[in-house]
Amino acid sequence: MHDAAWWAQKNGKGQNLTAAAPDDDMTVEQRMAKLCKTPNVAVNVCKPCMVFRGIVEEDLHENIKVIEGMDSMEKKDAANKVLCFL
Repeated sequence: MHDAAWWAQKNGKGQNLTAAAPDDDMTVEQRMAKLCKTPNVAVNVCKPCMVFRGIVEEDLHENIKVIEGMDSMEKKDAANKVLCFL
């Protein structure tokens, strides 16, 4: 999760990385742009993670919501509970 802030950035580190299946025919940058335009998909980025990496809101893909660190951790913990249950 610690690298997720990089993927939220337009023209960032995701430009030269291949996305995982099912989108392994595109870069991480293209995958994020696609996700951000998908209806009913919420993409969040942790504000402290952005600040630590020197990323500003103007550099983010469209429709990404900046959330506080504690909110980010709560979402991660909730997702882990679901994934562990499966």
